[in-house]
Amino acid sequence: MRIVLTGGTGVIGRILIKRLIELKHELVVLSRNKTTPQLSDAIEIHRWDPMTEIPPADALNNADTVIHLAGERIAGLWTASKRTKVLNSRIIGTRNLVEGMKLSSPSGVTLISASAVGYYGDRGDQRLTEKEKPGEGFLAKVAADWETEAIRAESFGARVVRMRMGVVLAPESITVKLLSLAWSLCLGARLGNGRQWWTWVHEYDVVSAYMEAVHNINLIGPINLVGPQPVRQADFAKLLGLALGRPAFLRVPEFPIKVVMREMAEELLGSKLVVPSVLNASGFQFRYNTLREALTSVL
Repeated sequence: MRIVLTGGTGVIGRILIKRLIELKHELVVLSRNKTTPQLSDAIEIHRWDPMTEIPPADALNNADTVIHLAGERIAGLWTASKRTKVLNSRIIGTRNLVEGMKLSSPSGVTLISASAVGYYGDRGDQRLTEKEKPGEGFLAKVAADWETEAIRAESFGARVVRMRMGVVLAPESITVKLLSLAWSLCLGARLGNGRQWWTWVHEYDVVSAYMEAVHNINLIGPINLVGPQPVRQADFAKLLGLALGRPAFLRVPEFPIKVVMREMAEELLGSKLVVPSVLNASGFQFRYNTLREALTSVL
């Protein structure tokens, strides 16, 4: 199977590349830098600037599946400049990719496009399946607009899968590194009232779900790519502290979080009780069913 992948230098991209090579797929990576050193010699690399051009036709010709992960990193202070980069990298990049697919790829191609549970916004204790409409807030707008661009590929017969990912737990993820540093310095804490739901997923299950989407033609539309057991933030803090051998007894009120983190605070304090309904219905088997198991694996 000929598979084209964007975002190959990110945490998920690197793991996916390794799995795809092991499975003997013909792998093509679209990258800003054609000589990207982190990528394997076993793959075909084409230079592509997602913000200014469509991908080269020879990269997309005869593609069976396109996996789209590229986008500006979410982590960091959401300044006006940062918000613009986060939004445009997803909207313009996906638009250019889909346009290139329209010109070069066969009608039966599959597009698996990354998205995020930020799509749902702050929804309290509401149980969120893939049928729910987008919420409010910056990331909700980013995710909804991002998915809209991906859906355009359906107009020329593509099967489009949209992966709404929770917090990915991987040793190399920036989220895990920052949280581990905070807890190692005894700064692990309950944020606000700590009752907000956090959704997480282990890197192994992320890659397995992507591979399931590659091969299972019955998977289509949005997929909540989250672990089967979401937890409240206070419990996340406690379990992470236990995994690191550090206590989690502090509480940080909402006000200083909002002052320091600005709009990013909505992701720390907002609540998303997201459940993987589509994956469960498909028979997908998670390897890491509990947060304790996942944290033990990555720390």
